[in-house]
Amino acid sequence: MKQLQNGCRLTLIMLGGVLGNTQGYATTAINVGDGWHTTFMNETVGAQDFLGPFTFTTTTNVIVKITDLYLDYERYYVLNSGSPIGTNSVPARRGVSIDNPDSSFASTLWSHGSFPLGPGSHSVRIRLLTTGPGDNSGFAYAAIRVDLPSETPIPVPVQLSVATNFPIGSGASAMAVSDFNQDGFLDIATANSGAEDLSIALGDGAGGFTLKTNIQIGTVPQGIAAGDFDNDSFPDLIATRVFGSAAIILKGLGNGTFASPTLQPFNTSAAGGAVLMRDFNNDGKQDFVAALNNGFTISLGNGAGGFSNAVPRIIVADKNIETADFNNDGKLDLAEPISSSKVVAVMLGNGDGTFGTATNFSVPSNPATTVSGVVVAGDLDKDGNVDLAVAQQSTTNSLTVLWGNGSGGFPTKTNYNLGISLETVAISDLNRDQIPDLVLGYGGVVYVMVGNGNRTFGPRVNFPGGGTGSIGIGDFNRDSLPDVATGEISVLLNQTFPTLQILPSGGGAVLKWPTSALNFQLEATTNSANVNSWSMVAGSPTVVGGNNFWTNTATEAEKYYRLKR
Repeated sequence: MKQLQNGCRLTLIMLGGVLGNTQGYATTAINVGDGWHTTFMNETVGAQDFLGPFTFTTTTNVIVKITDLYLDYERYYVLNSGSPIGTNSVPARRGVSIDNPDSSFASTLWSHGSFPLGPGSHSVRIRLLTTGPGDNSGFAYAAIRVDLPSETPIPVPVQLSVATNFPIGSGASAMAVSDFNQDGFLDIATANSGAEDLSIALGDGAGGFTLKTNIQIGTVPQGIAAGDFDNDSFPDLIATRVFGSAAIILKGLGNGTFASPTLQPFNTSAAGGAVLMRDFNNDGKQDFVAALNNGFTISLGNGAGGFSNAVPRIIVADKNIETADFNNDGKLDLAEPISSSKVVAVMLGNGDGTFGTATNFSVPSNPATTVSGVVVAGDLDKDGNVDLAVAQQSTTNSLTVLWGNGSGGFPTKTNYNLGISLETVAISDLNRDQIPDLVLGYGGVVYVMVGNGNRTFGPRVNFPGGGTGSIGIGDFNRDSLPDVATGEISVLLNQTFPTLQILPSGGGAVLKWPTSALNFQLEATTNSANVNSWSMVAGSPTVVGGNNFWTNTATEAEKYYRLKR
């Protein structure tokens, strides 16, 4: 086998030739997970004797494992229901027999191979392909077993493009992502603390943005959120500011413009911060909660664009807030960082727009004081419970993850020393492996930590990214991958590309790539110099343990392979 790597293209030299007539043996029924089955067969290559067939039925993906037990250069060709599925590896040298299939399967001395199969009824046969020079033993000795997969998905490192800057807004403290003009492309709205306005930037569907309008809302805008609070299918906006003690309501007109702003008083004298639009009383209508410098306030929507009188909740808090269902009761809860006390206050929702007593969970350093993305919620360890990631003003403990227990508590935590004092954090599955990743911002740089789903993360990878006081996530170029937008506005397009590998065992005829590679097709050609010769490989791959497997037959000629989106 020869492998030539060029991006994600692989060159494989496959086994050639056509195999001769077959001679069958008795059928042996085996079961998934019942261990090794050893057997002999006549060592007559010309007659193409068979081991098997071995029959079994499975409702799940499985791995068929085959190994030689008589170190005499035997190599095997494997078929399932008469169709070739691959060959064992080339043995290292001639030697002696062994009574331990696990040892021979793990050694490069013996010929061995792994062959993924999907659900269904299978009939596996093993044909003697080659034997060594001077071998006159007269028999071949091999073993077969069928196991559930122990595969783990291939890690997919995240790659973001160089940031493209669109100088829109001044000192963007928060951003909202939605399709404001209903053209199918995501747009961005920013709250500009360096000015007295909001900026509406329309996306072109290719990752570019153009300023549509600036909307004056008063002194020092802070938070912004998008949602449909009047049920007309057009995104609306709600924003906060430092002065005025009121939220600013802007009804979307569906063309990228908005009706004149109206005010929704906080009913308390306080500076506004982050704002979220959610359904807090489970009536199917959008409500909003606004973080204040002394707590938070909540207003319930009537579904026609109006809101109830705000009900403030006074606690010592910062101007940031997050909501999710922390105790799995179907009701939204709240989390609010308190920098002065180095805690995150969690309040469980009652399902009617009110919340219970705050329970504080400590973090080692002061939470960041930026308006957006100080504390964010997501199931980071894939246990079905919501966790909290907290950005902090410390180079020693930059990030803390509070691990949720599903009943509203966060009894354990992990602190991460990143050497930077974070401004903001966001959660998104950037590499599409169905495990959330962390997107961090500090000092004009975006940092990505790929999640492993087991309470660990990969090392942070740095991408220069403009203003990082706020982060927005969305598919800005319509390639099914989430992109990153920061600040005022800088866009980093997601260029994550899946890895195409060859299975280390077997005859080098099995291609492997992660199932998270959405919208990618396996293509092949015998002439890589001809750009028009590539064609999609027919059929569907076998899926095992989060990876796709494609097995070529021993009669294949040399081919080049690639994944193309």
